[in-house]
Amino acid sequence: MMSNRLQPSCSIVDARWKPPPPSFVKINFDANYKSASKLASLGIIIRDEDGFILGASCSLSHPISSIFDVEARAAVQGITFAYELGFRKIILKGDSRSVVTKFNSSKENLSEISAHIWDAKVMLRNFNASRIIFTPREGNRTTHAMAKERFYISKDRIWVEDAPPYVTHQADEDHRNLNPH
Repeated sequence: MMSNRLQPSCSIVDARWKPPPPSFVKINFDANYKSASKLASLGIIIRDEDGFILGASCSLSHPISSIFDVEARAAVQGITFAYELGFRKIILKGDSRSVVTKFNSSKENLSEISAHIWDAKVMLRNFNASRIIFTPREGNRTTHAMAKERFYISKDRIWVEDAPPYVTHQADEDHRNLNPH
C-alpha cells in the first residue's frame, strides 16, 4: 500500500567547475562585500575548455549599496572583460541566484540592479552566443579567491593568460577534479 506521506529526498548537486564547450569561454564572476564600509571587491576569471586561465581581474568598488549590486557589477565587468579580450562565445557563471535570474528575465526590471541588467543586455548583443548560469559557491571557489585577492593588494589588477599563484593553484585543483585519476 502506498503512503500519502512525503518521502524525504536527497539531491546531490555536482558543483565542481566544469569547462565550457569547445569554442566558448567560461567567465566566472564573484564579489565580496563589507557592509560596514560599503566596500566591495570583484573577481573575474575567464577560462577555456581545458581550464586554462585566459584572463583574470580583481577590483574594488566603493560605495556599494548591497551585495546584490556588486554581484551585478561583477557580471557586467566579466562581460566587458571578455569582449575586450576578443571572445564572442561566452558562458557567464555566478553564485548569486538572484542576479542570474534577473539577468535572464525578459520582464522589465525596476530593482536596484536594473541599470546593470540593461548594460549587460546591450553588451551581449555584440556576442555570437552567450548564456548566463547560476553556479553554487562550491563551483565558484577560484573566482571567490580572485575577488578576495583585491582586499590584499594595493590596486586593481588585470592578468592576461595568468593569475595570482594561489588562484592558479585553485584553478589547477578544479582541473584535477574534472579528471580524478
